Amino acid sequence: MLSSAGGWEWEVRTRADSVEQFLETQQWQQKWPEQGQQESGTELENSNMTSIEEDGALVPLPTLREAICDPIRQRKLFVQKLRQCQKMLDFGDPMKQKQEKEVKADALKELNEFVAIGRNSALLANEEIGTELFKTMECNLFRVLPPSAYSPQWSESNSEDLFGSSPSSSLFLEPAWPHLHLVYRLLRQLIDRLSAEQLDPFISDCFCLNALELLRSADSREREKARQIVHGIYTKLTERRTGIRKQMANILLSHTFESMPFNGLDELLQILGDIINGFNVPLKEEHRQFLFRVLLPLHKSPALPMFFSKLAYCVMLFVEKDASLAKPVIKSLLRNWPSKSGIREILFITELDEILSQVGEDQFRVIMKPLVGRLVRCTTSQNARLAERALLLWKSPKMLTFLKDHSQLAFPEAIRAIDKAQRHWSSGVIAMSAKTMDALRMALTEADKQKQRRHGEEKVEGI
Repeated sequence: MLSSAGGWEWEVRTRADSVEQFLETQQWQQKWPEQGQQESGTELENSNMTSIEEDGALVPLPTLREAICDPIRQRKLFVQKLRQCQKMLDFGDPMKQKQEKEVKADALKELNEFVAIGRNSALLANEEIGTELFKTMECNLFRVLPPSAYSPQWSESNSEDLFGSSPSSSLFLEPAWPHLHLVYRLLRQLIDRLSAEQLDPFISDCFCLNALELLRSADSREREKARQIVHGIYTKLTERRTGIRKQMANILLSHTFESMPFNGLDELLQILGDIINGFNVPLKEEHRQFLFRVLLPLHKSPALPMFFSKLAYCVMLFVEKDASLAKPVIKSLLRNWPSKSGIREILFITELDEILSQVGEDQFRVIMKPLVGRLVRCTTSQNARLAERALLLWKSPKMLTFLKDHSQLAFPEAIRAIDKAQRHWSSGVIAMSAKTMDALRMALTEADKQKQRRHGEEKVEGI
């Protein structure tokens, strides 16, 4: 297992600063399992010698099914196949080590089938067997990722149509995926089948950090598999939960404040959404601080459109669990408003629209002035999409209710802004502003009627 003292040592462990360094590290990784085998001294560790020819090439072994009547032989054969799977092969050349790749793939498939049967979970949890199993996981999964995996994937300048198609990462397919997906499947089965007590000796905080680092992969298939693994570990190993949350916070803070590109922000936030959904009410102060110090600052990221939906979902979960958080969340959004980015402004308005559904009358009174001021500027913007999105928010049921309750303060500014939008260069904005104006006038009329009724009731009470 690649060593780590914690913190942000992933630059050393998983980042290649150049293609040459990446290739050198790959060569070291290919030699490492073989060196580990030479240092082994137990009967199980020495039993792998029959699985390799004199030149070090992998050769086919008898199947585990053939040794079903001999548990000792089957156990040794199981370890031999694990050792075969610990050898790293070169996928840079499809024709290189072709036969060995087939042998390793067959061994991985057979190991998956053996674990899937699940007849003897005690065997899998045996200290020596379990060590070999998780060593196989670490040899294959915890590796140096190619330099391309660390390139920024998105910038506003090359995103012409945010709503036509969601921003996506540049297509990259991991050459070793034929083997990697089998290793991921095997690890997922181990997490599902073994108990927390059986898993705990093999999954450390360092293992969890390495698993999170796999979300950096440029291959979306691997990021999805890594997401499932991290979620499975978090669900089963309660003692690892605090450490996993801290590691997630470190990754997000590094992206926000150190501009560290991270391909798997969408997947990471999806895991966080499931975690937040399981928080008990009332929320702990630790969880509230996670919202304020980690999630809300993430709105500053230039790559926000890539993961906005997952981030907004996480924030909304907090607000749904504690409605008092709505006011500080909205104030944070208004304070960090991306005035120079039309696309991000649209996203901010979309999030505001959702959060306003949880805002009470007292909270709205506090945020009304800055909120209305920001909406006025967005409504009169020359960016047609931004103006249309702001107009939609003006005529939303929740916003109309607030405007009716504060008609003297909010309506004049809203009417002036919408009137100006009716002279916009975009025909779409003009049409929508007319509909919004009608909705506001109806709300204003209803507000006047309510005032007259209240005034009449007060007169009657006075008499």
